[in-house]
Amino acid sequence: MRRKKRPLFLLLISILSFAALSYIVFSYSPSSLINIQKPKIDIPSAATFFVLVFIFFSSFSGYLFHNVRRGILLGTSIVVYLLLRFFGLRNIFFLIILIAIFATIELTFSQKK
Repeated sequence: MRRKKRPLFLLLISILSFAALSYIVFSYSPSSLINIQKPKIDIPSAATFFVLVFIFFSSFSGYLFHNVRRGILLGTSIVVYLLLRFFGLRNIFFLIILIAIFATIELTFSQKK
């Protein structure tokens, strides 16, 4: 049986998104705006942070698990948890509900095969 090769583009995307994420974390405060000069757009740094966290965890876990669907599911669950923390919902019950929801979604998708 041949082993399935790991997609290297996912590793490349995760490295690039981690580099951009670390730049955003060390350069901007959560309440500041990121200015883009050419189309003259101001993007909140918090929104950029959550998008980059999603891209990083989705691509890295997709690379580790050999499954892009599981990577997207794990990236979504981490971003939802961070958003709950960002909005001040720090109760342990939210974490338990979040784990139960995403475990149910994973079981639903894995039994469709």
